[in-house]
Amino acid sequence: MSANEHVIAQVKLMELLSSRICHDIISPVGAIHNGLEFLEDMGADALEDALELMKHSTKQATVKLQTYRMAYGAGGASDMITYKNVYETIQTYFDLEKKITLNWDGEHDQQDRPAGTGKMAIGAFLLIAETLPKSGTITVSANGEHGLTFKAEGENCAFRNGTEGALDNAIHLDEIDPRLIHPFVLGLSAKTYGFSLKTEHGNETATLHLTKD
Repeated sequence: MSANEHVIAQVKLMELLSSRICHDIISPVGAIHNGLEFLEDMGADALEDALELMKHSTKQATVKLQTYRMAYGAGGASDMITYKNVYETIQTYFDLEKKITLNWDGEHDQQDRPAGTGKMAIGAFLLIAETLPKSGTITVSANGEHGLTFKAEGENCAFRNGTEGALDNAIHLDEIDPRLIHPFVLGLSAKTYGFSLKTEHGNETATLHLTKD
């Protein structure tokens, strides 16, 4: 790959990741705007309903931004992020839609967490959650000294087509779309911070193994 092609690839990946984040954030931000317009049109009579709408939407936007900041931002790689931090962040994220039950207390922590552990754990949670189109359960267990195993169970539970290739960074850039940009970036992060990711399929189950190389 030439230097120019490399730059073009980096720009496309940045665009796809930005598209994914903006897609998830624009709805609650738009609802806040709608609440303000509703209040402006209806006056004091609409105050309670408008405030409730804006409060709910503000929480959605804030929680999603905090989660994506840990998953994609530089701060997520800090070795100061504990499993408890990860648990609290992802539990709050799952509470937005209340369709996923999380079986993990986040307490089995270690003092010598390698850099990138928090980022990888949040990224793994976001990926395994995508295997549950309706509702279900995610159970987390220890996997080696610094790894975790994430098992999802629910109706029609399955990894999206192309996920494995994206995790391995083994698909062509033209095959990556906003639905596959997360596993692709997660795979890049795994290589950067020295982790491995392996998927496993079952009957109405999907498992993601995160291990430290």
